[in-house]
Amino acid sequence: MSSIIKTERLTLIPLTMEHKEALFKLWSNYEVIKYTYAPLMKDISESEERIKMILEKYSEKDHTSNFTILYNDEIIGTAGCPTVNFNKGEYGLFYQLNQDYWGKGFGYEVAKALVNYIFTSSNAKILIADAVTINNGSDKILEKLGMERSEIEKDGFKHNGLVLDVYHYQLKYYKR
Repeated sequence: MSSIIKTERLTLIPLTMEHKEALFKLWSNYEVIKYTYAPLMKDISESEERIKMILEKYSEKDHTSNFTILYNDEIIGTAGCPTVNFNKGEYGLFYQLNQDYWGKGFGYEVAKALVNYIFTSSNAKILIADAVTINNGSDKILEKLGMERSEIEKDGFKHNGLVLDVYHYQLKYYKR
């Protein structure tokens, strides 16, 4: 059940095929995707295929939300809370921003909005996220959200020609 999420500066809208060109620009930037498992794209058709796969894999039945991030009506990234295990209420957290918007608080703003959204509109009991140990920006965002580092996995990230250690984070939701 995707919906529109508004923050002070941003609007998160459900991901659609209409976003393929702007997301191709994002996914074809090595600096943006190097610490993710997203493939570096060389052609717009790859963006179409990725969006198609996301929309097919993460259906509404298990309340997954994949969003496109807008700032002043311009697409600046993508984010979401993919289902890890619906029956256990486990969801992931990810965000990818255009490099021009790094270091301006947008990553935290998006992540905070998604945490509030997933815990109030689904069966979520735990939110999990990963960050390679050298990605200090994501590490700070996840800790600021109140996520706890559950473990460090030696050489846990192997992609894009990199082999890096990974911090695993989790945030448990307790209804008050």
